[in-house]
Amino acid sequence: MPHEASPTGLASPRLKVALLAVVLLAFDGALLATAPRPTTALFDSHWPAVAVVVALAFAVSERLVFHIEARNEAVSFSPSDLPLALGLLVLSPVTFVCARLVGAAAGMILWRRPPLFKFAFNLSVFTAESLIAVVIFRSVGAGSEVTLATWALLTLAMMVGLVTTGALIAVAISFFEGDVVSRVRKELTHSYIFYLPGAILASSTIVPFLIEPWLGLVFLLPAPLVWLILRSHGALLHRYSDLTDIHEFSRQVGRSTQLEEIADTAVRQIADHLRAGTVALTVWDIDGTALQSCYGNRESLEVLPAGSTDPEWAEALGADGPVMIDDGDPEGPLHRRLVAHGLSQAIIVPLGDHTGLLGALLVADRHGAVEAFTTDDRDRLRPITNQLVVALRKGQLHLQIQHEATHDRLTRLPNRAYFEAWAQQMLELEPDCDHALLMIDLDRFKEVNDTLGHHGGDLLLLQVTDRLLESVADGDMAARFGGDEFAIFVPGAGEAEASVLAEVVSTAIERPFQLGEATVAVAASIGVAIAPHHGSSCEALLRRADLAMYDAKRRHERSTVYRDDLEGRDSARLTMLADLREALATASLEVHFQPKIDLRTREIAGVEALARWNH
Repeated sequence: MPHEASPTGLASPRLKVALLAVVLLAFDGALLATAPRPTTALFDSHWPAVAVVVALAFAVSERLVFHIEARNEAVSFSPSDLPLALGLLVLSPVTFVCARLVGAAAGMILWRRPPLFKFAFNLSVFTAESLIAVVIFRSVGAGSEVTLATWALLTLAMMVGLVTTGALIAVAISFFEGDVVSRVRKELTHSYIFYLPGAILASSTIVPFLIEPWLGLVFLLPAPLVWLILRSHGALLHRYSDLTDIHEFSRQVGRSTQLEEIADTAVRQIADHLRAGTVALTVWDIDGTALQSCYGNRESLEVLPAGSTDPEWAEALGADGPVMIDDGDPEGPLHRRLVAHGLSQAIIVPLGDHTGLLGALLVADRHGAVEAFTTDDRDRLRPITNQLVVALRKGQLHLQIQHEATHDRLTRLPNRAYFEAWAQQMLELEPDCDHALLMIDLDRFKEVNDTLGHHGGDLLLLQVTDRLLESVADGDMAARFGGDEFAIFVPGAGEAEASVLAEVVSTAIERPFQLGEATVAVAASIGVAIAPHHGSSCEALLRRADLAMYDAKRRHERSTVYRDDLEGRDSARLTMLADLREALATASLEVHFQPKIDLRTREIAGVEALARWNH
C-alpha cells in the first residue's frame, strides 16, 4: 500500500518567485527614479569600450559561479565583484545597470539556461543589487578624487548590494522549502565569509588601478589565489555537509524498525538532502507485495517497477549503483515512462545487497541553486542508499520475526495469540453486535499421520488451509491453533450466517484430498458460539465453541451451536475425572477376581480382575 510524505508543491512556489520578481522590478523602477541624478561616471574612463568589458566580465562570472548546497541551504558565489567595482567607478549609473543586465543575461543563456521564472527573478535581483550599490556609493558623498574614503565607500556599497542579493535569493528558496527567517539569518552569517573578502579584494584592486594601472595589476595578482581559496573552502564545506547528511540520514532511518516508517522517513530525508521535489520508493516483500512511499508528485508511483523483472527497469535495476535518466537518452523506455508522468530527468537507484534486490528508488524534480541533477548528486546518493538498504533489511527482519511470533509457521495463518487479540478487539469495538466464532477439528487426521507420516499430515493441513481461506469472506479471520485445530471469527455474523458458513466449510473439507499418489478423505467437527449471547469475551467464546465442537464430534454431526446444557455436562464429566484420579491416588478402588472355568474339563482356566469404585 502506498504511503505519502508531505511534500512541498512546485507550481505555487514558482508563481511566488515570479511575483517576487515583479515586485522587485517595481522596486528597481522606484529606486532608479529616486537615485542621484548624475548621469556621468565619477572617474573618467580612457577606455571607450569599458562598458563592453564590464558586460563580458559579468557574463564570464556566470560561467564561473559555484554553489554550496547543504540540505535546505544553498549559497551561490561568482567572481562578479571585480566588474561590479569597476562599473560603479567608471560607468554612468544607467550604462552600468545595462552592462550588468546584458552580461548576466548572456551568461545565463549560454551556460546556465535557467527556467523563465528564475531567469526573470535573477535579472530583477541583479538590477536591485546594482542600483542599491549605486545609490549608496553616490549618495554618501563619493568625490571625483581617489581617496581612502573612495575605497571604504566602494566596499560598503558592494557589501550592501551583495548581502541584499543573497537575502532575496534566500527568500525565493524559502518559497520552495520554508523557514524564511532561518534562511535569511544563515545568508547573513555567510556574508562575512564570502562576500566581505570578495568586496575588499575587488575595491582594493580597482581603486589603485584608477591611480596607476600597474598598481591595479599588483593587487589583481592575488585575486585568482583568493578565489581558489574561497572555492576550496566551499568545496570543503560541501564535503563536510555530505558527511553530516549521511550521518543524519542513518540516524533518522535507524530510529524505527517498522518498514512503513523507514520508507516515509527515507523519502523525506532524501528529498531534503538532494533538494528534490519528488522521491518515490518501492520495497518488495518475500510474497511479491510492494510497499510504496512517495514525496511530491504522486504520479511518480506509477513509474516505479512492478517487480524485479519489470522489462523497462531491467537495465537500471541491473546497474551497480545510481543511474542518471535524462534527455540524453530520449529513446529509452524508462525515459519515455518518466516523460509520460511529467518527469524529464531523474536518478534511479536499485536497492539491494549480496542477498538480492529488495526495491528501487526514484529521485526527480530537482530545485534550488542548480535546476538539474549532476554527477555529484548521483555520487551523494550511493552512500545514502547503502544506509537505506541496511535499514530496510532490518525492517524486513523485524517484520519477519513479528510475523513468525503471531503466525503459524506451516500454514502462515494467524496463531492463537494473534487470533484472540484480534477477536477481542472486534468484540470491544462493537459489543452490541452479533459475532460468530467457529472451532474446527479434523476427524481421522491421526490416521493420515500414522499412515502417510508427518509430511503427509503437513500437506493435508496446507490444503485444508487453502479451502478454509476460500470459504471465508474478506474481513473474517481464520487461524490455526495447533495440530488439526482451526478457528474462524466472523464479525457481524449471527447464528444463521455461522451455520451456513459451518456447512460450507464442512462440505469443502469433506472433498477428497490428493496427497501425492494417495487420495484421502477426512471430515470436520465444528462448534459454533455467538457473541454476545454465549459470551462477551474471546476467552468465553472459545471455551463454549470448543464444547460445541466436542458435542458435534460425539454426535457424529458436522456442526453444533453451543447450548447451555453442554456446560453442565462437561462440568460433571470433569468432576468425575477428578474424583477418579483421587481414588487411584488413595487406592480407593476394590479389586475382585472371578475365575474362568473350562466346561469340558471343569478346571479353572484363568481369572478376570474386576475393579469396583464405590462413588
